[in-house]
Amino acid sequence: MKLKHIFCLGLAALFFSSALQASVHIKMEPTAAPAEPNAINLGTSTLKNRPVESWFSDRGQRVARNISTATITPYIPKGAKGQKFPVIIILPGGAFSQLSLDNEGWPVGQYFADRGIAAFVLKYRLNESPEDLQEYNKIVVNIVQAMINGEPREDIPTPRFSVEDTKAAFALIRKNTQQWPVNTDKIGLIGFSAGAMVSLNAVMELEQKDMPAFLALIYGPMVAVDVPAGAPPLFAALAIDDPIFGGDGFGLIESWRSNRIPTELHFFQNGGHGFGMGLKGTATENWLEQFMRWLKINKFTE
Repeated sequence: MKLKHIFCLGLAALFFSSALQASVHIKMEPTAAPAEPNAINLGTSTLKNRPVESWFSDRGQRVARNISTATITPYIPKGAKGQKFPVIIILPGGAFSQLSLDNEGWPVGQYFADRGIAAFVLKYRLNESPEDLQEYNKIVVNIVQAMINGEPREDIPTPRFSVEDTKAAFALIRKNTQQWPVNTDKIGLIGFSAGAMVSLNAVMELEQKDMPAFLALIYGPMVAVDVPAGAPPLFAALAIDDPIFGGDGFGLIESWRSNRIPTELHFFQNGGHGFGMGLKGTATENWLEQFMRWLKINKFTE
């Protein structure tokens, strides 16, 4: 089964669930594109006839739009000569119209590298959004307001090119073991929000021999799926007060459990949608430590 994405997921992450009130005020500030000296072109095609890639700031965190060329940015741990590190590919979220690289991307990569995991942040291709930032801001406000008012939410298919970028990232890392000190038997995926949907869709399509060693879905959808042969152990994290997926049940978890695949779910008391590396003062604050413990228990790390 193919997953669908709700357009406002990830856009809600701009203000977290605490902003669910009668009116919505979102102010996107244009910002210069940051230097990305370590970004590597993934080699998938460049989307044509698109607005140029642009960036804005949301409460000091940088967000990219109109990404038409996919890249990965490696974060490699320091280790002894000949040491091979487990690998994690990181997919930030943003409703397939933006990527929250400060909240769910680069700092996450550094976090894992500091703990002995080779991390690769995937900047995957996105659906087109209006070139004018203020026009885009109005669209986001209207979508979020509709969500608050309980209006029907529009379902849009997960972009084909985002899934292809994920597959290409796996292939590139596996092909370059001479360049990077990685253990190709321990390559996993972690996706946030829309990135979780891309990650899951990729797993649904991969052949058994190409499966990741593990899969982590952070505030992604919980709908039931037909689990493919060879599906990896699953770690999932979600907040009860997530306005997008918090009330949708746990069909995905039951799908994994019914196939006797190791599964762990953290359903936090609060934290909303888009808590990133953990929202201070909420139950999500230390979720990354729990994830690291899960990796160790399942022998993906030492």
